[in-house]
Amino acid sequence: MVSYKNELKSYAKEIGIASLGVTGPEPLDNYATAIYKKRIENKYLTGGKNPLPGFEQKNLQLRFDPRQSFSVVKSIISLAIPYNVDHSQSDKGKFHGQLARVGWGRDYHVVVTEKMTRLVQFLRDFFPDLRYKLMVDTGPLLERGFAWRAGLGWIGKNNTLIVPGVGSFVFLGEILIDKRLEPDVPLDENCGECEECINACPTHALVEPYMLNTRICLSFLTQISELPPEWVLPVMKGRIYGCDTCQDVCPYNKAAPKIGEKAFIPDIFEPFPDLIELIYMDLKKYIEIIGPTSAEWVGLSILQKNAIVGLADYKDPSTLPVIKRLEQDQRSTVRHAAQWAEKYINNMAHTR
Repeated sequence: MVSYKNELKSYAKEIGIASLGVTGPEPLDNYATAIYKKRIENKYLTGGKNPLPGFEQKNLQLRFDPRQSFSVVKSIISLAIPYNVDHSQSDKGKFHGQLARVGWGRDYHVVVTEKMTRLVQFLRDFFPDLRYKLMVDTGPLLERGFAWRAGLGWIGKNNTLIVPGVGSFVFLGEILIDKRLEPDVPLDENCGECEECINACPTHALVEPYMLNTRICLSFLTQISELPPEWVLPVMKGRIYGCDTCQDVCPYNKAAPKIGEKAFIPDIFEPFPDLIELIYMDLKKYIEIIGPTSAEWVGLSILQKNAIVGLADYKDPSTLPVIKRLEQDQRSTVRHAAQWAEKYINNMAHTR
């Protein structure tokens, strides 16, 4: 069992996987589960019957027990692929927004799945009858909890998995297999007294160490059709998709090398997109420019809603003709954002 795992880890390094570990099929029962349960008690999850829709799984059996997803599982291979790439945009334009790193380059679901498929092919040399199931942010499992138990890293105070020497800008994936591999040992939490992430969170969604109120997290609020609460809108600061603040300030990320997978280097859709271009983008351009990225699944209307809010943040009356035209848009998501933006810009003009 050990030799198989060691050879698998060596091969993983060859194909750009920063860290790989193995854990057993037992239900998750560690500090990650305790935090998740507390978030449910505090009504910090999104989804279910919350006022806002969401993506988080409330069924704890599905979240913590891998056998609910793959009944014959005997081992879980957890892996981390870095997306901390070296890239800068020279021309940002007068009215630009910002795209979190999660949306840079090719869609991570595709890239991570490709690498996991190669790992499966490698494993088939040892186990020709291998049965497996792949997950990349697509299954119900609490990924960071299993990644911690597989020894990839520890869960930081900002709720992300921090991989030693790599940081938290990593995409996680899991391969559930019906063969038993020797499990790895979890790492100790290592954030110490640092609370940079908590202090930097724009909406105070990190209410305390390890405790995230997703319902006011800017990353979540950029992915739904509803307008965020009015007090949140002025602090969105042009965020089109996602938010990196709690990771940008983390000392482990500041010290991390730029070893991200080359597929995540931005191509057509730049990190600081022109907001007016995005607002006027049609479906054809959307498929061409944003289609290959992970931002595509959010939908054009939601991205344009965010672009309108970002444009309003410039408080520039010269943008009002653009915004007013959108107040007649047939899509309520866009229309409501434009109505708010006009009021906000006019109010700002009167308070100067």
